[in-house]
Amino acid sequence: MQQEVECESGGGPVGGVGRLLCLVLICIASQPAAAALLAGRDGPRDRPSKAAFEDPFLPPGYLDFDAANYHVFSLSIRGTRVVVAIHRSLDGVTQIGGRPTPTREEFAGHMFKVFEVYSQIFSSFPLDRVVIKVQALADPQRFLGASRMGFVLSAADVDLAGGTGPPHWYTIPMYREAPAHELFHIWNGGVIQLDPTGRTDSPGPFFEESWFVEGLTGYYDPRSRQAAGYPEDYARGMQVARDNYFRRVGTEFDLPFAGLAARASTGCCPPPASDFQSMFVWKGALVGYLLDWMLLETGKTLDDLMRYMYEQLGLQNRRFRTRDVIQALRQVSGRDFQDFFDRYVVGNERLPVEGLEFLEHHPSSTRASIATDGSRYRAGQGLTVSLAAGNPGGARGGGAHLGAQPADGRTTLYFTGRGFVPTMTPLARAFPLASGAVLGPVPVFSFALPASIPAGAYTFLLTLTDPGNPGAIVASASVPITFQP
Repeated sequence: MQQEVECESGGGPVGGVGRLLCLVLICIASQPAAAALLAGRDGPRDRPSKAAFEDPFLPPGYLDFDAANYHVFSLSIRGTRVVVAIHRSLDGVTQIGGRPTPTREEFAGHMFKVFEVYSQIFSSFPLDRVVIKVQALADPQRFLGASRMGFVLSAADVDLAGGTGPPHWYTIPMYREAPAHELFHIWNGGVIQLDPTGRTDSPGPFFEESWFVEGLTGYYDPRSRQAAGYPEDYARGMQVARDNYFRRVGTEFDLPFAGLAARASTGCCPPPASDFQSMFVWKGALVGYLLDWMLLETGKTLDDLMRYMYEQLGLQNRRFRTRDVIQALRQVSGRDFQDFFDRYVVGNERLPVEGLEFLEHHPSSTRASIATDGSRYRAGQGLTVSLAAGNPGGARGGGAHLGAQPADGRTTLYFTGRGFVPTMTPLARAFPLASGAVLGPVPVFSFALPASIPAGAYTFLLTLTDPGNPGAIVASASVPITFQP
């Protein structure tokens, strides 16, 4: 039975997105059990100076774009506006190099989900804006790596003819893989940086610690794809790393990380230098896997190490060497990892991963998910939204918010017991999450969309917060939709 509801926007009625959210409110007002699962976003907070984290090596205009020539998607995640700009020349392009392309919404939605997964690990990001730009195929600007400010998808370094070269990243399934890898680099390699000063072990840019920058990124990017809704990507990604590693055991590429660094730095990218570089990803990802499971024995995970490195070194503009990682592991877990590093990081013993089946990454933290029954809607079509939460750890309480944003990412309205308001207001201040609990997926609301809703992109936001510390987000998720009357 529908109930009368009130939508608020400061001193007056809400427009556009507010009309859509009023319909949402009507549908869920009589469903308190399902509504208890809803959550939202953290509010504004102080940030370090942007200048302290800008990348001076980027050429002028590298991440700039003209909105007249780009489709722009934007979502505010933990105070950082994630901007995805896709060149309009790609409109109607269904294949690149013989490989199918994703829709604009699929690509942008995946980037938002992956950024959310990573932001849960690190708890924050120091800049207020990150740009992911998909250039025109004819643009000669090359990919220059991921910076703290974002990265571009370039056609200058890929095979557009569909022969033997690397595929363009704006193709299926590459759009799920390579951009997820680069997105993790804005933290690991962008904010958390190795120390290259006074080095005699390698001419650079690769050093022994590149196992941490490249290898752990190679471990986290398939994990993020699993969390973003592609469970097969984790097992496949780790199996690729394991198989490529063992194919090179006993060959010229079978070296400790310091040896790989010296060889990889002799030339960038043409074989055989590329395999020396790739071994940082393959072997380093397996080292990350082993460290993660060893940390689990202490009640911690690799997420705790990454967060420590980010907060205690990266945000303090302190660069690291191998000894700093060992010290960080000791601080995080209370365990001495020196022997492990002597054998597998500084040394070159064979990694004990042969025959392992990477079926699913171990669940170590509370999870939230939100889904719709489609991605594009027209007036009169039904929209159904489903939510879920899981808590594989110890019993805890959870705070709850529900928010929604239009495409520009500048406005978020939050659902309360009375209506939607423009300030961060909890729907439920605390609800129990038992150890091992899995709630949902539950269809929370379903209704037909009227033609009066403005056309455009909308994003529904789900987040679980720590009730004792409302600014601490323990899990979050989002789902974008496009409405066309």
